[in-house]
Amino acid sequence: MKIKKRSAVLIIAVLALGLLLVFMPMMSDPFVSMSFKGMIVFSSILLVAVFAKVLVFSFLKTEDKTGNDEASGF
Repeated sequence: MKIKKRSAVLIIAVLALGLLLVFMPMMSDPFVSMSFKGMIVFSSILLVAVFAKVLVFSFLKTEDKTGNDEASGF
């Protein structure tokens, strides 16, 4: 799947903004523990980073120009 760079950046920005809007009310709640808040922040950053890496590899992926179909699985 080929994705343009601009659309990949837009998808990553929307994902990060969506996570921020979902978890921001919980972050200001005094009854939520700091360890849980840290876990949510860490998992959100990790999710955005993994998703960004997948998108970057999807638009950097090039086809095999050697014509060797046996080596394409590795």
